[in-house]
Amino acid sequence: MEEDPFCEVIELYSWMSREIPLPSEKSAEAARRRLDRLTKPQGSLGRLEGLAVELAAATGEERPKVRPAGVLVMAGDHGVAAGGVSAYPRRSPPKWC
Repeated sequence: MEEDPFCEVIELYSWMSREIPLPSEKSAEAARRRLDRLTKPQGSLGRLEGLAVELAAATGEERPKVRPAGVLVMAGDHGVAAGGVSAYPRRSPPKWC
């Protein structure tokens, strides 16, 4: 029997719509302390340090591992092209993906 091509989309939607826990301040603070103990001037990695702390808070882990990395791409014109105010024709967003 042939597999339904929309199964993966439905599974992805189910995964994306699950309840998301609140960020962990404990993990964020642990990550902040760890970054400050590294052999580098505090804050020298700029926005990257903030992203590391946010990722730690989101995952609840001081040293989170993101594997495998992934990207979800979506596009739509939301009726803008039909209103004549878009710089691109309506067929463009799907081609960009």
